[in-house]
Amino acid sequence: MSIGKKIYMMLYFGIYAIIDLACLRYIVDGLFFKLGFEDVFSSINENIYGAIGGTVIICCIINNRKIEEILKDKKRNIYFSIILIVLAIGTYFFVHN
Repeated sequence: MSIGKKIYMMLYFGIYAIIDLACLRYIVDGLFFKLGFEDVFSSINENIYGAIGGTVIICCIINNRKIEEILKDKKRNIYFSIILIVLAIGTYFFVHN
């Protein structure tokens, strides 16, 4: 596999992972706030920094072969991302209304 394809594959995986991790953490933080476990509701900006760090750690831990297997089913990845984004938007309105 060429170096360009490896870089493209890591960037592609990184974009999915950042979006998914930020939305997932936002959903969990929103539910913790709504249930009374936290006093302050975290913003999506705080979650993006954690998602970027988590993605870098994930990319360092797993090797290219596993990333190839994850990225084979593009439909599933896109559907999962859309579901998490919709849930994050729903959490925003659930918490602020």
